[in-house]
Formats: sequence, C-alpha cells, structure tokens
Amino acid sequence: MLKSRSVRAAASVALCALVLGLAACSSSESSTSTTAKEGKSTSTTYPYGAGVVDPPGPTDVVLTVTGPGGSKTFTMDQLKALGTKDVTIDEPFVKRRIAFTGVPMEAIFATVGISGDVRVSTAALNEYVYDKSTAADFTGSDGLIAVAQEGQPVPVDQGGPIRIIFPDGTPLAKNLDAWNWSLEKMSVKES
Repeated sequence: MLKSRSVRAAASVALCALVLGLAACSSSESSTSTTAKEGKSTSTTYPYGAGVVDPPGPTDVVLTVTGPGGSKTFTMDQLKALGTKDVTIDEPFVKRRIAFTGVPMEAIFATVGISGDVRVSTAALNEYVYDKSTAADFTGSDGLIAVAQEGQPVPVDQGGPIRIIFPDGTPLAKNLDAWNWSLEKMSVKES
C-alpha cells in the first residue's frame, strides 16, 4: 500500500507527462493492467516514466472536501458508499466513448453543506485549480467524481485515481477546464 504522498508524487509525474503526451495521442491503449492473486491490489505500468503505481489502498484518503459544515476526507470505499451512477460519455480528451462509474457531486457536497451559488474550488494532485463554477453549476451539469473507468480503477495517466466528469449535453460538458483530473480537494472558494 502506498502512502498518500507517494500516490500524489507519482500522479503528478504521470499527469504532467500525459499533458505533454496528449499531442501524440493515438487510439492504442497507453497502459497495461495485471491482477495479482485474490486479495492483492492491481498494479498498472505507465509509459510516461511514473513506473508502477498501485491504486489507492482501502485506507488511503483520495479526496478532501471542505464546506460550511466542516471538512471531510474520503477513501475510495467511502466515496462509493455515497452511491454511484454509471454513465457512458464522449470523453473529450481522447475523443471516444468511455464508460465511467461516478459518485454524484451533489452527494459529496451534501456531506459538508456545499450548495447553491457558492463558488467551488477543485484542486488536482499536480496543484491545478479550477474555481470558476458554483455548486449549482456542478450539480446542474450532473457532475460526477469518477471512481472507475471501463469497470476498472481510473489509471493515473488518464486522470485517476479520481476525476471530475460530466454527462454529454450538460452545461459543463464542453468546459474542459472544469474536468479536473487526479482530483485531490474540493472546497468553497473564499470571496
């Protein structure tokens, strides 16, 4: 099991390399997965120099959310316990349809009292911040925190371990800045 800092560092390296590598994107798969014996984690080898990155363990915090009701941390299992939704979308970065399982942002916001017209800041492991939308914008676009892609953990080189996605045809679906990859934190933006 990797410590949160190791996951953050590996994710940052992979995310930076992905941004540089997007110009050379092709339709071939960019990662390989292997599953060990029952009870062991799945490891993924990434071609961008990050080496082998294990998905978060059951006690690894993957998201911190802060709102008027305080701050709450979530493991992957705690996120999934809020309820998930399956969607297949036109993924705008790779230009193909991908099936995701995600937790509605509305359910996550409710745990700390985020709602309405408060501006929400989302921050990635590589410190990319998006803070131009309100809670109502995210929930009105059926925003989801993707916890799985094609039935598997979201690979770090594809925005994992968690990322923001929007169903096709929703207001934020075409705002690529809002699709924060390798999400680490969400909070109410101070005025």
